[in-house]
Amino acid sequence: MLKTLHKRDQVLDLLIDRLLHRQYRFGQKLLVKEISAETGISRQPIMTALNTMKSMGFVVIIPQVGCEIISPAARDVGDFYRMFARMEGLLAEFAAERRSEKDVARLKSINGRIFDLGPQSVAADDEYRLLNLDFHDLIHEAAAAQMPHERQQANFTMSDFFIAQSTGFTSDLPARAREHEALIDAIARKKPEYARLEAERHIMNVGDEVVKALS
Repeated sequence: MLKTLHKRDQVLDLLIDRLLHRQYRFGQKLLVKEISAETGISRQPIMTALNTMKSMGFVVIIPQVGCEIISPAARDVGDFYRMFARMEGLLAEFAAERRSEKDVARLKSINGRIFDLGPQSVAADDEYRLLNLDFHDLIHEAAAAQMPHERQQANFTMSDFFIAQSTGFTSDLPARAREHEALIDAIARKKPEYARLEAERHIMNVGDEVVKALS
């Protein structure tokens, strides 16, 4: 039984974790009764969590019918990645303008750890996903643009959900690390336009693979 944080947040964290670990699939129904029996949490906090997930775009709730995981068309996923890439490009552009030498060193350190990841496995998937979030969070930190960062965090969670449902996180890990390397170089050289283009290219390469897998 879950015992910490607000019950709504417990349920929300649990359900999103399951999305990111492919325990829930596109179109799968989520039953309040089952979640309640499993967690020992009453209906109201569970419904609040599900409504939060609806506002985040992960589920659809149909009155008198129930709740299920979204099942997006490949075109909709492609549109998402175009938007996601534009936002990350903007943050990379800001980072190239505002970064410190310490920021560059930290980016290189994290990407070095990504290069060193071992063979594909569930553990490697998890490790890459978290390192990748750290890498992009550092870009956002260097960008010193809090509002875009907060909005982009939600986009990363959605992207990770799409990746979990399709290619997995380590399907072409060396290519992703090389793309990071090119992005770091543009930020290090304080080339905002190049940084924007490299960030957009990186996100769109991921998106193209996801869309291809879902088509």
